Amino acid sequence: MASNVTFDPKSMTRLLMRTVKITEKFYGSFFSKIVAKAAAEFEAKRIGDQNPPRIETMEEAAEYVMQNIGKYPDGFCAVIYGLAKAENALQGGIGSGGRTTAKKSSLNLLMGSYARNSTNSTEVYRIQTSMAKQAGLLVGDVKEVSGDENSVTVLFQECHFADACKAIAQEKIGKIAGGFECTNARSGTASLEYSTKVTHDFEVTRFTPPNCIFRIFKV
Repeated sequence: MASNVTFDPKSMTRLLMRTVKITEKFYGSFFSKIVAKAAAEFEAKRIGDQNPPRIETMEEAAEYVMQNIGKYPDGFCAVIYGLAKAENALQGGIGSGGRTTAKKSSLNLLMGSYARNSTNSTEVYRIQTSMAKQAGLLVGDVKEVSGDENSVTVLFQECHFADACKAIAQEKIGKIAGGFECTNARSGTASLEYSTKVTHDFEVTRFTPPNCIFRIFKV
């Protein structure tokens, strides 16, 4: 996927692996095993590996993904897919577990530390997006941001999570409350909540990966 966005795929894989470990505390150790198996299957399919290694742990899954970054640079999508598969298996959709994970992930704790004196959703989102871009943590291009104090609408293009999103949607895995799941929207929602101390939710209003529109709003 062509993009002017620069980030380290291996670092992103490690970050998502830590996210799995956070979610494991919510569900139990078996959660990571489900994620690891699904992630390995996703990765093997993407790179055409007919004889993938036996994967039982997240460490093994992450190593498999990072070993094949040259073949599939967006291999971290395998972990996102695995997270969605595991939570869907346990809850019938992506709900409280995904919300807890997003709130406690190291990325969102980092981005949520900015603009903590403001409760303006659009203003805070713009600041956090700018900081994420400078830190090399933005996996796509934020082309348009509009909104007001209570909600922000975002056009996100060339998203490197697209392969995971498409696979998740094809298997009809979505939010328990209804609608498409979006890693960028969920992480943005968590960061806004952390900064503003106001509960937010999101909806994907145009699902056309890698170019989607989502709205994050106060509830």
